[in-house]
Amino acid sequence: MTVSDGVMQRLDYGCDAWKGPPDGHLGWWKSRVPTTDQSQPKLAPSDVLLNLFLELHGRPDEAEFRYLLGLILIRKKVLRLEETVRDDEGRQKLVLDCPRRNERYELLAAEPSAERADELQVRVESLLYNDGE
Repeated sequence: MTVSDGVMQRLDYGCDAWKGPPDGHLGWWKSRVPTTDQSQPKLAPSDVLLNLFLELHGRPDEAEFRYLLGLILIRKKVLRLEETVRDDEGRQKLVLDCPRRNERYELLAAEPSAERADELQVRVESLLYNDGE
């Protein structure tokens, strides 16, 4: 920042052009734009996750996995929790809104058992992240 005729000015310099602070400067700082880390896993596209969520509907053997996937989609703001209801059997269901597709879905709250938790964690991680290919 410099002051010229009572007016404060911001001056930006590239690394090659920087020769030190100009006369009349009030302050200066250096910043660095972080580079992208190619070694970090890339998150799977939301549409891929949403399509899988829809494919798993009506498969009782996949209820726990679909529930976890639904929670991930809520967290990613792909789905929005509208309300929680109970079905005729007293099971909790989440009513979800999908603004992208202008549709509503019901999701059975099927928390994984302790025995299946590790298996589902590995499955979710392999689904969510790829190696950048």
